[in-house]
Amino acid sequence: MKKTFLFAVLVFTLAGLAACNLAESTEEETSESSVMSSPQDYFSSFLEGNIPAVRPESGNSFYITDLNMNSNEWDSYTVGEMLDLDNDGEDELILQGPYGGMFLDVLNEEIVVFAEGQGTALQLSYVYEDGVYWIEYSDTLHSGRHMYSYTRYEGSDTVVESYQDIIEE
Repeated sequence: MKKTFLFAVLVFTLAGLAACNLAESTEEETSESSVMSSPQDYFSSFLEGNIPAVRPESGNSFYITDLNMNSNEWDSYTVGEMLDLDNDGEDELILQGPYGGMFLDVLNEEIVVFAEGQGTALQLSYVYEDGVYWIEYSDTLHSGRHMYSYTRYEGSDTVVESYQDIIEE
């Protein structure tokens, strides 16, 4: 009788421990998934060096630690503000840097380079006009002309309108 009682206590104790472990692992999974529930969470994780950003055209990825963050050098990056540059209701992260830097968005649970400066002929910036943001690429270094290209998005993968302006001097 004593052995049966001890056996029952042992079974209930093990069952209780198993239930506690299951509850803990469920809480951990829930807290891990809730950590990445908003774009700001993804950006924070990127800025902490925990997850990469991807350039969709090439599929290449990079971590923030791969970028030159030394503000004393011409090719360095700094963390800028967050704005809804693609007009989808969620902010994108601006990394200020060479040729205007880059704009990062969260798309399909990963950070993507939404727009990026490509050299002196494709300097990246943005314009806010009539309640919407436009992504601007400019070339103002060639004598005799200045070129500006504007694109308005609704989500970083949907172009709504685009036009180019050339100013001859």
